Amino acid sequence: MRIRIQKGFWTSRYGLTLLGVVFGCVVIAASVFGYYYVKYGRMIDARLSGHILQNTTQIFSAPAQISPGEVLSPDDLTTYLQRVGYRPEADDASLGQYIAKDGVVYIRPSKLSYFAASNALEVQFR
Repeated sequence: MRIRIQKGFWTSRYGLTLLGVVFGCVVIAASVFGYYYVKYGRMIDARLSGHILQNTTQIFSAPAQISPGEVLSPDDLTTYLQRVGYRPEADDASLGQYIAKDGVVYIRPSKLSYFAASNALEVQFR
């Protein structure tokens, strides 16, 4: 049994060249689509896992002030700091870092904060 293909445009040199070019464009387009699909898929997965997404609005208002003798616990202060964008571990995407230990809270603003990492402080509790 023999299969014969009739001569026509798609079997000519120009037709086959056109088919090859179209096939090459489809392969390139699928490769580019696949690359960006994987790239943005990983970015979305990282944000949904909570490692990147920051839950602060970045709308700044006057910072809370604490004065000597004010009734405030270390837990209250760390809760406030976390709510405004500070993290207990070093993070480039946060507004700063705080460390709470032994009745002292160390606060270090990052470059992203209003203070631009210029005034670290410690708050001592008795």
